[in-house]
Amino acid sequence: MVVVPEKSKSAESAPKDDSCEVTCRSERDSSSDEEATDKNDTTTEFEKRNIAYFQAVDLTSKSCVYCSVSYSTKTELKNHMFVKHKLKPMKIRRKKTEIDGSFVCSECKRGFTRKFDMQRHILKTHPNCKSPFEPSSRQKNVELLNKHKVVDNGVIYYKCDFCEVKSVKSSSFMDHYNIHLDQKSHCCHLCGKKFRRNSHVNRHINIVHYGYKNFSCEYCQETFSSKFAKEEHLNIHTNNRPYMCDLCGKSFKQSASLYVHKMYHNQLYRYTCNVCDKKFKRSGELKKHQTVHSGKRDYDCDVCQKSFKLRQDLKRHTKIHAILV
Repeated sequence: MVVVPEKSKSAESAPKDDSCEVTCRSERDSSSDEEATDKNDTTTEFEKRNIAYFQAVDLTSKSCVYCSVSYSTKTELKNHMFVKHKLKPMKIRRKKTEIDGSFVCSECKRGFTRKFDMQRHILKTHPNCKSPFEPSSRQKNVELLNKHKVVDNGVIYYKCDFCEVKSVKSSSFMDHYNIHLDQKSHCCHLCGKKFRRNSHVNRHINIVHYGYKNFSCEYCQETFSSKFAKEEHLNIHTNNRPYMCDLCGKSFKQSASLYVHKMYHNQLYRYTCNVCDKKFKRSGELKKHQTVHSGKRDYDCDVCQKSFKLRQDLKRHTKIHAILV
C-alpha cells in the first residue's frame, strides 16, 4: 500500500489553480531555466520570448489564448499580456559596444550614429564647447527670426533692423530681409542668372525666355508680364500716386520709388567705400562713387566725343551743345 505524505494530501485536497495560472507558471519556469542556461546568446533569448508571446495571443481577434478575452486594440491586449502573464514582445537592440559612432564628440569621445544626436549632446553636456559643424541654413533662419521677433499685445510680427519694415509672416520677412543681404539663391536653369526669390525666376523665364507679356497698356501699347506691373505703369499716364510715405506724406506712382524714398528718412549707411571709407545708403550710390577712384569714363558725348565718369555729368555737358545750336 502506497502511503501518501500529508503534504501531498493537502495539495490534492486544495482547490485546483486556474489553468491560465498553471500554464503561465510553467512558462515562467521554463523561461527562467532557459535564461540560466543561455545567458550569453542574446539573439536567441529575444527570439524565444517573442515566440512565447505570439503563441499566447491571437492578433486577428486581439484576444488572449490563455484567458479567451478579447480587446478592442492591440495596445490593450499587450498591456493584459504583460500584467497578467508577464509576457511582452521584445525588440532586438544593439549593445553600446556594437554601435559604430560615425559622429564623435570632441570633448568626451562619445560616438553617435546621427549628427543631430551629437549636436544635442554637445549643447546639453558641453554647453561651452563649440560644435565642429556649421549650423544648417534652417538653423540660421530660425536664429534670424528669433532675433527679429517682436511680441506686442499678443501679436507676433518680425521687424527689419535695416528699414523698420514689419511683417506678420515669417516667409515674407525672410524674402524681404534677403533684399538687404543681397543673397540670390534662386537660379534660372536656362541662362544661370540668379534671383532673390523663386517667383522672380519664374517671371524672368516667362519674360526673357518665353516672351510672355499678356498685359498691354491702353495708352502706349507697352506690354507687361503681370497685371500688377501694368497697373503700376498706368499710374504714369493717369498721374495717380497711391503710394504715400507715412513719415512725410509724400506720394509716389510706384512702390519701388516709395521704398527708395523711405531709405532717406533713416540714418542707416550700410554701404562703405573701401578706398575712402565714405558711407552711402544705397548700393547704387556707392557704385557711382567708386567711378571717382577707378578713373573710368564710360559716358561719351556723341557730338565732341568727350568722356565723363558720371551720367549726370554727360547730361549737363550735352546742354551746352543744345545752346550752341
